Amino acid sequence: MSLYKIHPISREGSGSAVYGLTLDPCHKIFAGHFPGAPVVPGVCLIDIAAEITKSELGSETAAPVLEEVSNAKFLSVLSPENSSDLQAKITIKSTGEKISSTVVIYDSSTQYAKISLNFRP
Repeated sequence: MSLYKIHPISREGSGSAVYGLTLDPCHKIFAGHFPGAPVVPGVCLIDIAAEITKSELGSETAAPVLEEVSNAKFLSVLSPENSSDLQAKITIKSTGEKISSTVVIYDSSTQYAKISLNFRP
């Protein structure tokens, strides 16, 4: 299994949606990050945010290119062992020249990350 799987849960109006997120606690990345106390690396959370953005854009945009991580706040440690009900809320804005997304990764009690990305269409 890959490190994570995403799946759409609901649409919350134009440019906003919620995705489910499943992590594989047995993935080999956790053997080194960190042995005995695994933590999801921040760069992996950024990758998840980028994949959710591209998934949400779907066929509307031909292969958007990630240009910038404009903001990445890692608010709480995310352990793969305690990640059964993760969700990610995405909000997208497009100006034609730039596509901006903000993805918040959370569960029922904790917000883990808030990541803002800029893409070129």
